[in-house]
Amino acid sequence: MEPKSINVLHIVSGNLNQGAARGAYWLHLGMLKNRVNSHVLNNGVVDGSNYVNVININTSSKLSKSINFIKSRLDIYLKKLYPNSRREIFSTGLFGYNFLKTKEYKEADIIHMHWINGGMVNIDVMRKINKPIIWTLRDMWPFTGGCHYSLHCDNYINKCSKCHFLSSNSNYDLSTYLFNRKERIYAKSNFTLVGISNWIANRAKESYLFNKDDVKMIYNNIDTKRFEPYPKASARTELGLKTSKKIILVGAINAKNVWKGFQFLKDAMLSLDANEYMLCTFGKINIADFEEIQLESRHFGFVDDDNLLKKIYSASDVFISTSIQEAFGKTVVESMSCKTPVVCFDNSGPGELVDHKINGYLAKEISSQGIYDGVEWIVNSDNYEVLRNNAREKATQEFDNEIIAKKYIELYQTKIG
Repeated sequence: MEPKSINVLHIVSGNLNQGAARGAYWLHLGMLKNRVNSHVLNNGVVDGSNYVNVININTSSKLSKSINFIKSRLDIYLKKLYPNSRREIFSTGLFGYNFLKTKEYKEADIIHMHWINGGMVNIDVMRKINKPIIWTLRDMWPFTGGCHYSLHCDNYINKCSKCHFLSSNSNYDLSTYLFNRKERIYAKSNFTLVGISNWIANRAKESYLFNKDDVKMIYNNIDTKRFEPYPKASARTELGLKTSKKIILVGAINAKNVWKGFQFLKDAMLSLDANEYMLCTFGKINIADFEEIQLESRHFGFVDDDNLLKKIYSASDVFISTSIQEAFGKTVVESMSCKTPVVCFDNSGPGELVDHKINGYLAKEISSQGIYDGVEWIVNSDNYEVLRNNAREKATQEFDNEIIAKKYIELYQTKIG
């Protein structure tokens, strides 16, 4: 007799074709393939008809859409109470959609929360959930006073105050209020934490809010069938990349985020020989930032077509990730899945994904020189094809969404009996 099907409701904020929401949606698809009755509650603005079992809270009346839009902006307005605050994202968890009234919530055995900011969830609702909660940690926000990556600040280990993101010198500021509020809510809530890398799981374990909790680790996932290798010559022809140079690829959802470390990329590119290398980019990147770089370049902009993105990865010889603090590194694994080796720093999430000189290169020091050395080593490696094959093998064996879904299903079963 087959075991009873599990009903799970994933709650995630943001467009399902990018960022944390993309990873959550792929996990959801992996669960469907593993016969889990899975649904996603989301507030993105993409066309819901292209997605399976997705409930978009923005598809109702114009009034509801307006209310949800306002909620998504309130964090920004609150942050303006600190006129000298930094431009990085800062979230409060004060505003959200009441999903407890939905049919999918009532039918769910498991509530699986992911990235819940942008007016998606008022975390106070967690005290009212009477079902097992799995909370996947996709950045540091669940255990900070509002920032998503703390960078050099370790206040989350004690208690947040004098927040450098707010440019505050006060012992009691907005970050302190939000931190204390989380402490009160978490004390009356019941959830299981899962980090998407050992790095983020360990940051949670050392935090004041979660240092007494059992934080599990299950890696993030991609769909390795979508991101499969495409013949390099064909990819270059179809993309109009008429060059025999080695192609360096760089991509990010938002390069302006300070933790993306793009300051190291620029200096590394200035050191490379323009006769040997071409630079390609995708994502939210300011082309003007690359004007000083003498390399021939092609900027694809934001790409939401997986088939096109697969060709961009496959046309390239090496992918560079300069993140100095990141929970996972989805673009790193997408590139590896397309057989394109990666250069990244040997720290935080990306440092766990690449095996040094086996399927890529780990720069031991956070510097432009480390990135430069990695690019030179990969493209000149006598075992370049071995690197490519090893990269694809690791992506399919360790990060495929169906494999990761099975690990979560095992966790679900321990919670519902």
